[in-house]
Amino acid sequence: MLAQACIVVSANRNSMQGAVIVRNNRSSLFAANASVSLYRPSGHQVMDAWKCSESGVGANSWSVCFGKTITYPGSTRAEGSVNYREIPGSPPSGD
Repeated sequence: MLAQACIVVSANRNSMQGAVIVRNNRSSLFAANASVSLYRPSGHQVMDAWKCSESGVGANSWSVCFGKTITYPGSTRAEGSVNYREIPGSPPSGD
């Protein structure tokens, strides 16, 4: 299993969502419980952990969990977890 937390920014840069992308390289179903949080570079949390319901990621496939949309708060980074294990986060989004 591979996973990455990221930020999806709207075209007009006025809003954003945190997301977790999960890749299941296994030949069988993988049960995933994902969460994502958004932070300013200072460490201030701008979106509480958004938790997606546990779901199965099919064999050799992708799944994406999107957090709620928030007003664009400036430079922000995403941190996340899958099955309560930290996954790589995003670099800060631009201002």
